[in-house]
Amino acid sequence: MWVMTVLVLSGTTAGRRLAEAMVARGMVPLSSLPSGSTEQPPGQVRHGGFGGAAGLADWLRSHHVEAVVDATHPYASTMSRNAYQVSRALQIPFLRVVRRSWRERADANDWYWVADHDEACRVAGRIGAPIFLAVGRQPLWHYHLLPSPVTVRVSRDDGFERPADWHVIEARGAQSLDVELGALEGQRVLVARDLGGTDHAAKLEAAAQLGVRVVMLSRPELPGQQAANLDEALAWLARVSLR
Repeated sequence: MWVMTVLVLSGTTAGRRLAEAMVARGMVPLSSLPSGSTEQPPGQVRHGGFGGAAGLADWLRSHHVEAVVDATHPYASTMSRNAYQVSRALQIPFLRVVRRSWRERADANDWYWVADHDEACRVAGRIGAPIFLAVGRQPLWHYHLLPSPVTVRVSRDDGFERPADWHVIEARGAQSLDVELGALEGQRVLVARDLGGTDHAAKLEAAAQLGVRVVMLSRPELPGQQAANLDEALAWLARVSLR
């Protein structure tokens, strides 16, 4: 029986769920995870980068990949653009799995939508402290001049550089509404990224209940055909396998 070789660029809940669904349907996904990831989705797994676009192209050719599904973080723009451009150059079918934007929420018009982290820092600083940052670890240097107190939540506290008076919460994955209510109690502003979907939306519900202002980073514009959910992605894979 012929089995199509599918590279799933993962590291997200969507990527893990896609790998699980593929295995349940007799497919063998090859999930690529960031270095340091502790996830172990079903199927084959690799860790680490590819060495840029050229390295990715070599890897796709050497592993005879027949389809690429990009289920990376919505803000992993460099990886997504490289994957799209390389797949197009090699004429390999490409799909991005993208959760529906939080712009569709009823309360989204009440938020401060910003284009990048520098603008987010300026807007949050004008609103004033206490400020809660839920923007990931890598871009935190943009926020070092924020007025105190500042609380930041990261998946891993490895001693990253930050102001001495910042309060750090180490937590992985989506949090419950009760946890988010406790985290945002007493905060004046929440700075977050438009992750979309429902898994990470509890902080928005908590902010609404507590009257916390929301500064939301817009998603980067990325190319390629998109699927909004798991069913759409599986249907696309089924169509591609018949070509």
